Amino acid sequence: MLHVIAIDVGASNGRVMAGSFDGGRLAVREAGRFPNTPVGLAGGFYWNILSLYDSIKSILRQLNQQGLEVASLAFDTWAQDFGLIGSRSLLANPRHYRDPYTEGQVAAAGEKIAPREMFDVIATRPFQGATFYQLLAMKEKLPRLLACADHLLFMPNLLTFLTSGIVSCDCTLASFSQMYDIFQKNWSRDIRSRFDLPDILPPVQLPGQVIGQTDANFAAETGYSGIKVVLAAGHDTASAAFTKLRRGESSLVISCGTWSMLVAASDQPVVSYRDTELSFSNALGADGRYILVRGITGLWMLQQCKREWQAAGTDVCYAELERYAFGHDCLAWFDVDDPRLAQMQSMSQAIAELCLRNGFAAPRSPHEYYTVIMHSLSRKYQQAFAEYEAVTGRVYNPVHIIGGGAKDPVLRELTARYSRKNVVTGPAEATAIGNILLQLIALGEISEDQVPDLVATLQE
Repeated sequence: MLHVIAIDVGASNGRVMAGSFDGGRLAVREAGRFPNTPVGLAGGFYWNILSLYDSIKSILRQLNQQGLEVASLAFDTWAQDFGLIGSRSLLANPRHYRDPYTEGQVAAAGEKIAPREMFDVIATRPFQGATFYQLLAMKEKLPRLLACADHLLFMPNLLTFLTSGIVSCDCTLASFSQMYDIFQKNWSRDIRSRFDLPDILPPVQLPGQVIGQTDANFAAETGYSGIKVVLAAGHDTASAAFTKLRRGESSLVISCGTWSMLVAASDQPVVSYRDTELSFSNALGADGRYILVRGITGLWMLQQCKREWQAAGTDVCYAELERYAFGHDCLAWFDVDDPRLAQMQSMSQAIAELCLRNGFAAPRSPHEYYTVIMHSLSRKYQQAFAEYEAVTGRVYNPVHIIGGGAKDPVLRELTARYSRKNVVTGPAEATAIGNILLQLIALGEISEDQVPDLVATLQE
């Protein structure tokens, strides 16, 4: 039995997942979980990378004490955020993509290079939290820190560096940075030279490769010596989509968790939406092919409401919420991407006000809030499906819901009802599974052609 470890870090928590492969079947289990809590300091917003790494090492020490032999490991996280390495050391904690220090950078950059000209290189709408705008903010406000840097490492690559001392980067992360020429599949020299950015961007590789092994410090701190380090799809969305996107198929994947990330494969970058208000991103997937990505608010709304209910002493049973939603028609709906949802301290109050603005009665109970959220999210999916089909000229069927949202039968049923498409759910742990599958490919244990059958027979 071969065992590999996927370290999957999300915006609110991280998990160490163990994959076991016997040559024919794959089993995946959670070995440990830890919180990921951003830290506010002097008006800034940071990721506590050292705390994250310490939590990971603690879980791996426990696995070593249990006698689990590990062949390889790999990391995945969200995109955009990064750490700086200078003289082989971490220079500072990585900034959060919501850190306000990037305010004004999109407009300032637009004075040097027109948005349309920028689009012709990256084929993506500007995003204030993108790596590019973070670098511009750092160049303006923290020039001495930036001058000390030898390497910029995205979050999974930074964790890889702490584990092994290896400098790495894969195409799924680079292509989301807004500094990557999506057509040439390389860093844009033009963007770097126009903005006089330092030469600290790492070489870009395809995922699914062994890039080295863990170092002596890692061995001393975990008990594991010489584990192979694999470059997986560092961007969690690409890792999750790898479990479902197959060559030659016209299917659409929704990786549904805190956010809903919609992904479709494409033979080339899709640029037909350039002169519209639609928000898509062209990027590269785990196999190096083009993917068209769109982000929509996900289960974050329900998670925030649940915290409010619990704080008020109201226990919520998801099974009861689901039964209520199945037995009641649409009570109201709202735009799940309305910016006011992120501006108000109370999610339930924000949803109530949006419903009232749309001429509906405000929800009055957790059951009604859940029903309204699920209908609103499913309606938004249907709208997004139509926009995908309009800009690509393709009809997408089936639609796959993976991630945490795959466990919700109401979301599946309503998405199918509104879109009139075949909706297939699972796997729920798609991101970690994609990570594990890419490790098995890197180790020569499987080929990409075997992925569909392994996912279909997976033991989660």
